Amino acid sequence: MRLAWPGSSPRTGTPNNYYPIKRGLNTIDLPRWQITIAIGWKRNPSLPALYELAGRIESESYMKTVAALQIILSGRSHHRANTRQPKLAVALLMLIFAGGLSEAVNAQQIQFRPGELLQAANQALEVGTYAIPCVADWNGDGRKDLLVGYQTAGKIALYLNTGSDANPVFMTAVNLQAGGVDISLPSTGCGAPAPWVCDYAKWEHGPSHDAGFFPIAIWLQDPRNAGQYRAAGINTYVGLWQGPTESQLAALKAAGMKLICDQNATARTHLDDPTIIGWMHGDEPDNAQSLGESKGYGPPVPAKTIVQDYQKIRTADPSRPVMLNLGQGVAWDGYYGRGVRTNHPEDYPEYLRGCDIASFDIYPVAHSHPQVSGNLWYVAQGVERLVKWGAGQKVVWNCIECTRIQSKSKATPSQVRSEVWMSLVHGSKGLIYFVHEWEPKFDEAALLHDPEMLGEVTAINRQITELAPVLNSSTLRDAVQVSSSDPQVPVAVMVKQHEGASYLFAVAMRNGETTATFTLKGLAGDKTVEVLGEERSLSARSRAFSDTFKSWAAHCYRIK
Repeated sequence: MRLAWPGSSPRTGTPNNYYPIKRGLNTIDLPRWQITIAIGWKRNPSLPALYELAGRIESESYMKTVAALQIILSGRSHHRANTRQPKLAVALLMLIFAGGLSEAVNAQQIQFRPGELLQAANQALEVGTYAIPCVADWNGDGRKDLLVGYQTAGKIALYLNTGSDANPVFMTAVNLQAGGVDISLPSTGCGAPAPWVCDYAKWEHGPSHDAGFFPIAIWLQDPRNAGQYRAAGINTYVGLWQGPTESQLAALKAAGMKLICDQNATARTHLDDPTIIGWMHGDEPDNAQSLGESKGYGPPVPAKTIVQDYQKIRTADPSRPVMLNLGQGVAWDGYYGRGVRTNHPEDYPEYLRGCDIASFDIYPVAHSHPQVSGNLWYVAQGVERLVKWGAGQKVVWNCIECTRIQSKSKATPSQVRSEVWMSLVHGSKGLIYFVHEWEPKFDEAALLHDPEMLGEVTAINRQITELAPVLNSSTLRDAVQVSSSDPQVPVAVMVKQHEGASYLFAVAMRNGETTATFTLKGLAGDKTVEVLGEERSLSARSRAFSDTFKSWAAHCYRIK
């Protein structure tokens, strides 16, 4: 078991320094299981940091906010919060444990019951001021536990859940320790440690637990090209044609490439091979399934079949996650390729019961249907819906277009960059590039034969890899207000904090130019805003700064 901070250690400055957790009165020792915790900071001089945890649901058509969920303190309103009564209310956490919200199309349909105080050891759960919670299965028993960073001594309290996700029963808290000593990151301001549990920590042979690893994958490519893809910043193959075979595995291992693949007979002889980091179902079972050549199509694979297959895969090897890649019905209800299940989005939460990593594909630029064609925001909408349907229990990845596929239209390098950042801003934790092309002729590795696109994809991947410790850290909810000079061009945003700096990732969600103004909570004094990768900077005054966005533009900012 190990405890880690992304990047430099806050104690020693040593890159990727790990502190062992030993058995003791206030420690937990879990054999054959690793946890990686990233410690960040949230600062807000006017509000308790607990308010930074908020969920947001956006409408399927216009990406407008329709609901905001906030934890409250002691049943008080947002404006009357008393930071000297740091009791966690159960209203939002119960929704998290119970599996999330049901479908909602507008704010008026969402109703909340009165808040209740969480209990620990039959007493009201109390921590220090500015509590920052994180929900995760800490001890691998299948039940979600509660970790809370608090200001009193800059420590992290662990509350183990002995009940269930729907009805949690928390034990008395213990502080997390490193080297037999309580982890302590005291703040001179209004911050508190922000615990984050690695998405892949529960799988011994799954994707890397290192905060510096962000999955950047390629779909169904020949292992002979692994070296070229590695040079472009790709670190994972998803799927192998009629594989994996021994020769395919050897080629990927030689190139230092990781793999998610079918659990075939060959793969089952490689259960200790670190090259394989995950298993996968057959592609797009949610679409109408072929009945054979010239026989038409039948219904999609039933969700219950996917769940049964998932259990079989996990029984054979529980040490790796199982990926399920779904079709464009995730983002577009009207996708006719689903046959009799077209316009049935309610199927998807059931499909997600059969996976650990949920992915999907939709390619707006290369799309033939006028409803989707050119509307890049469908990518973000699909990611957002998977995040919601997974209710925080599934890791979400998604596919990105970068060729013509079967169309005369091809995404430009800037549009690919936009789709990537739309995905990340809306909650994607992994990217899969689709690089096949059938027009004007078939080319399995078309990306490698397009110098302009390959250069842009390489640059995107380099930036993501450099920012991996930031992207893997906790997202600060409700930390910024955004206004757009053109209401028809909303700007989506994600805020992170890492090693004393604030990071803001923003992307224009419609085809049009606008100027966005960002007002950050807790930003004191005038600051310089570095625009990452663009060799320019801006000035933030009175907690705000502005920037221009061309059509579908994305910008990344760092504020120290």
